[in-house]
Amino acid sequence: MSGSVTAYVAKSSRINTTLAVNGLTPLLVSRLDHRDAIARLNLLKLIKAVYEHHPRPKQLIVENDLPQKLQNLIEERRDGQSSGGQVLVKQMATSLLKALHINTVL
Repeated sequence: MSGSVTAYVAKSSRINTTLAVNGLTPLLVSRLDHRDAIARLNLLKLIKAVYEHHPRPKQLIVENDLPQKLQNLIEERRDGQSSGGQVLVKQMATSLLKALHINTVL
């Protein structure tokens, strides 16, 4: 289910912008500590889609402390998790953190 939600959000900038400015991002960020790596990966995909279409991306970054949250995911070790899912989470978090850094520098 969340895969189809991610696809809708990513493809529709209108839906994306509406969700982004009406409180979706804090909810997504708050769930990044979810136990399941695939759930965290889907959350990161949604955050990325929201970030890409947000009318004020720098504000989104600061208000949600995204760099720190992403850095925590990158450095995190989860015992008992399948390593494949966790690797994908770390890769996506790293990619998104680089994109955020570029935006905050510019």
